[in-house]
Amino acid sequence: MVGPAVSPTSHALGVSGGIGTVTARTGGPFGWALALIARVPVGGSAPARLEIRGSDRGDVWTRTFGRRRQVSTVRLVGDDRVEERFGLLAMSFDVQPGPALQLRRARVGRVVVGPRWLSLRCATRRNGSRLRCRVDASVANGRLGWLRYEIDLLDDPGDLR
Repeated sequence: MVGPAVSPTSHALGVSGGIGTVTARTGGPFGWALALIARVPVGGSAPARLEIRGSDRGDVWTRTFGRRRQVSTVRLVGDDRVEERFGLLAMSFDVQPGPALQLRRARVGRVVVGPRWLSLRCATRRNGSRLRCRVDASVANGRLGWLRYEIDLLDDPGDLR
């Protein structure tokens, strides 16, 4: 479903899905790799879409940036933590006012990679039916690479149910 929040997780984050654009910038030797993992453009802009569907194990978030698609499971743990999984990557975030998410821990398979080596912060801002999300990611405090992308979404009234 695209539109109003479908679970406590999406409600707590102020995210409801929609359509819009993503704009990304990268830097450092491995910035392009961060963009590929996140499935955002390596540089520039592309159409964006977020669909959120509830499931027994949390919300299924399908993000489409241009022709790249990323599907993850997102769930609220208690009142102050969000967990997201896609593929071998599992991340745990602290929920902060704003709302914003700050990476607490990340794993690729069984190997812990964050927050010592990987830093990630996501801040959202809603203005009526418009949502803006800014994501900042870096490897080794930006020395090995960084990625910043912004997603501007409008609720999609054609898909509201």
